[in-house]
Amino acid sequence: MVLTWLVALNAIPLPRDGIINQSCIIQPGQYHRRSDGDYPAITIRGENITVDFQNAEILGTPITVEPDQRQGTGIVVQGKNIVLKNLRVRGYKVGVRVDGCPGFMLLDSDLSYNWKPRLKSTLDKEDPTDWMSFHQNEKDEWLDRGAAIYIKQSDGFKLRNVKSTGGQCGAMLSETNKGTIANCAFEFLSGVGIGLYRSSNNTIMHNKVDWCVRGYSHGKWNRGQDSAGLLMYEQSNKNVVAYNSITHGGDGLFLWAGQSTMDTGKGGCNDNLFYGNDFSHAPPNGIEATFSRNTFANNLVQECWHGLWGGYSYDSSIVGNHFTLNSDAIAIEQGQNNTITHNEFDRNLVGLRIWERDSQPSDWGYAKNRDVQSKGYEIRGNAFRDTVSAVFELGGVSGFNAWQNTFSANGRVLGQNAKFSDLVFSGNTIRTVNDSSTSSLVGKGNMTLRSASARPKPALMRPDGNVRTELKDGTREYLQRFVRGWNPIKEKVAPSLKRFFVPPDTYGNNPFLRDGTLRGRRYILVDEWGPYDFRSPILWPRDTRVDSGRRAVVFEVLGPRGRWRVKSVRGAKLEATTGSVPGSLRATLTGADVSIQLEYRGAQTVDYRGVVTSAGNWKSFGWRDFNVPIDWHVRFWPYDPAKEEPRSMERGFRDLLSTPPSREEHVSALDYGWSGAPYNGGPKDHFATVAEGRFTIGPGEYTASIGADDGVRLWLDDQLLIDEWHYSPPATYERRVKLGGSHRIRIEHFEIDGYAQLKFGLAR
Repeated sequence: MVLTWLVALNAIPLPRDGIINQSCIIQPGQYHRRSDGDYPAITIRGENITVDFQNAEILGTPITVEPDQRQGTGIVVQGKNIVLKNLRVRGYKVGVRVDGCPGFMLLDSDLSYNWKPRLKSTLDKEDPTDWMSFHQNEKDEWLDRGAAIYIKQSDGFKLRNVKSTGGQCGAMLSETNKGTIANCAFEFLSGVGIGLYRSSNNTIMHNKVDWCVRGYSHGKWNRGQDSAGLLMYEQSNKNVVAYNSITHGGDGLFLWAGQSTMDTGKGGCNDNLFYGNDFSHAPPNGIEATFSRNTFANNLVQECWHGLWGGYSYDSSIVGNHFTLNSDAIAIEQGQNNTITHNEFDRNLVGLRIWERDSQPSDWGYAKNRDVQSKGYEIRGNAFRDTVSAVFELGGVSGFNAWQNTFSANGRVLGQNAKFSDLVFSGNTIRTVNDSSTSSLVGKGNMTLRSASARPKPALMRPDGNVRTELKDGTREYLQRFVRGWNPIKEKVAPSLKRFFVPPDTYGNNPFLRDGTLRGRRYILVDEWGPYDFRSPILWPRDTRVDSGRRAVVFEVLGPRGRWRVKSVRGAKLEATTGSVPGSLRATLTGADVSIQLEYRGAQTVDYRGVVTSAGNWKSFGWRDFNVPIDWHVRFWPYDPAKEEPRSMERGFRDLLSTPPSREEHVSALDYGWSGAPYNGGPKDHFATVAEGRFTIGPGEYTASIGADDGVRLWLDDQLLIDEWHYSPPATYERRVKLGGSHRIRIEHFEIDGYAQLKFGLAR
């Protein structure tokens, strides 16, 4: 009867005052409504209200505005049992904010292309200012990170058929329980797909949460910067997460007990069930679950550094999962009484890495209030195949019971550097083990080893942070073999999984990546606006080499199917003037200022702002490389904060800089990041840096940028251009300048304590 009454209503335009307090149907169309400061564009308040927007689009900033300039809040919802459907919101910092509205529903809606920041990291080097932190939200700090939808204290909510792409964060929950997120798509976001803070007893099923990532450059550096497909923080308990595709995230799942647990040792993000999810292709961790007790059953985890990182986890069950092509399939530090049963491990570098550290951090209340020994593992019924290094790398674990497992074509069952006590092997099957000494050790299938000690374990990561089992062309078919045969929605439930089984939703989507999708960490392509979404043409550099004294770059041409042609070229010679998309292109660079501009024609395209170019129209795209040679002369001095403090004792600081430096060097790029001392024997805190150089450049307008932690000043041709002489976390400062000919540059910098940075850039 209620629906009949609603249909009978005449559709109305969106109210000019932006206030909706009764059920209504909104006339379709585009509504430009700005939001400044704390005032939303629209407020919906009341009880038992249904608003059908009929796909009307609520637009904040214009669609051509850069994503980091979007601001304000689109819609604020307050009350009880409010239902919104067929809604489109874009161009805001926060699309929809729901604050204290039990029974809220958002159905069949699109909250794409809201705010996200411009990232400072490049393909060659990470910028620490891109790191995020979601560790505190007691005062709604998460709102500073933006969101498609932010839901607080709204129990029993429902999100169904909601999508968001092209922003930073998707659906973020705070103090919200007993809700449902189903059949949604939060994809290609530069922060978090779905986030929970103090939110329990929620159901998250049949969603696509792929490519929520930043902080990655394939083959060069690997961080993630605390991005994640699914974030669960601070006492979020008893949630059910099933049948979701959560691939290519900074982490797939990032679960952390919370600061209250770290301080007291009590609580955690406990008793959550993760069943039938794909957590593959995460640069750091497919699953990170720490200081908590949870169940992981029938999940797929492929091509991650750690398939599952379970630091300080306890009483957790890891059952019937598939771990393939990870560096460490499972890595647990200081864990207790964890059960690892009936899993399949295929071609991982290490199967299980279990260890404890020599001492606990002095500022952790957790370790002071709990027993944190590494102990009490049951390893049963698992199949380990083609393990590259060792199935078990143990470092200071006691009570390790491995029985009824199968080891096939493994380098070793027990790592050479293992350290343990009370290791029990019972009823295991040793089919093929390459290391004969280890084979004889455990070959009887029944043996108790009371203790063993060894040298410290070797590092598994190269300095650039890439996994040694990085996906290569030769292993792609190996990976796909397990993808094609895995569909937890349709498969028969194994006996070991019946107690954890979650029935699929009869109307639930199959969210998993289809055959033919470009999957794998090779296709995590992050630029200044976050992860590339394959909806527009792009030139992506894959290989750079020196050919006859010149740099040659091989590009992968990606995007919707179509054709490309050359529009303009500067500083490069191309091997072809037309080609197909997808495809490849080789260019030989002939100058320091390179611009390759192509045009694409084919299917419809959508760019990083959400701007659409219709099928058949020409769309420009390309690649630029701007490298002005500067021979930097860099000098370092330690300073005494009692006599030469840079901010308050300027004269003493100036006198210091007139003395011989403690260290000097010449570098071709000013791009420093220091976690410790800037040079051997130098101080890690309280030091000053002066960098000077000359360069020659063609006439034009440029952007000079300086990244610094802490204070920095920059002079260009003796003119003070940037003056940020203060304590600061890593920050980037920019100025536009007109240049041409020969120029001099001088940079002064000081570091107080903690992390330090000094980075200069020049761009057209």
